[in-house]
Amino acid sequence: GGPFQDLVERALVAEEKLRLFETISADGRVSVGYQLATEAGVPIEEIQACLEAYYGVPFMQFDPGLEVDHQLLDALNRTFLERRRWVPLSRSDGCAIVLIDDPSDGARLQEAENVLSVSDIDLRVALWEDIWLYIHPEKARRGKAIGAVNQALRLDELLGELSPGGTGGPRSTTST
Repeated sequence: GGPFQDLVERALVAEEKLRLFETISADGRVSVGYQLATEAGVPIEEIQACLEAYYGVPFMQFDPGLEVDHQLLDALNRTFLERRRWVPLSRSDGCAIVLIDDPSDGARLQEAENVLSVSDIDLRVALWEDIWLYIHPEKARRGKAIGAVNQALRLDELLGELSPGGTGGPRSTTST
């Protein structure tokens, strides 16, 4: 299966196209969800529904108006966050709100608890591209709609940012 199999079953995307997107995303530079939205025209609401149903946690897109705990973000190594594909949005009273591309990855959840020194994490699933925008909010286009997909980041533009010559070149094989 995977989180997007329901889109195939409901004929919103062909099985072959989904497999192609999974192959393309295997190097970790672009998510399957982002490709579904930008290359196959699947509405972001459908992607959201798939991810929420699959992982059982709320979905969250990048919102340039959301106040993120910048002190917390500045205390962490952004290259590390890129590689590990999670980002804290806030932390208080032993609990942190964390965006992650794969909420079923227990090792990364434990890592986030340890790095953030918290005993509880309130998870949100997000596309890798939206996590990246929270790690690098200065790269977001001001005045555009919410989310990486709605900001119309071109695939070549995004790949340039995420390539080895860009800002870190993550190589995770996670493909949410």
